[in-house]
Amino acid sequence: MILTTRFIEVTKTLSMMAMLYFLCACKSTQGSAHHFVGVELLNVTEQAVEDVKLRDVESGGQVSCTHIEANTACGTLFPSHDYHGQPIQLSYKYGHQFVTHEFHVDAPVSTTHPYRVYIRITDNKPDVSVVKHNAH
Repeated sequence: MILTTRFIEVTKTLSMMAMLYFLCACKSTQGSAHHFVGVELLNVTEQAVEDVKLRDVESGGQVSCTHIEANTACGTLFPSHDYHGQPIQLSYKYGHQFVTHEFHVDAPVSTTHPYRVYIRITDNKPDVSVVKHNAH
């Protein structure tokens, strides 16, 4: 049990490092940018989701979480990253089904504050919200 818990902790740490790489590798385009400083993947279903991947469709960069238990999360903070509206794809295994969703993040009008993105994995489709980040 201790080895399994340690493996999950190491996997989450590596996933968070990969998430930082993914978000820094997103393709820049012209126009105003939204400054994101973190991503949180929240599993609000009644069962665990596995092989969770968040991918930038344009650049191909991706991050993953191997396993997210029901009503838990996997996420990270990172240095400010500009987002320009490129499509994002979320895929995961839910029960015996492989599920894929593609979406854009609807960022707030203000681009002067850093924001954290929350992606709630639900039984239907992802619920994406952007919340102003308050540094402590």
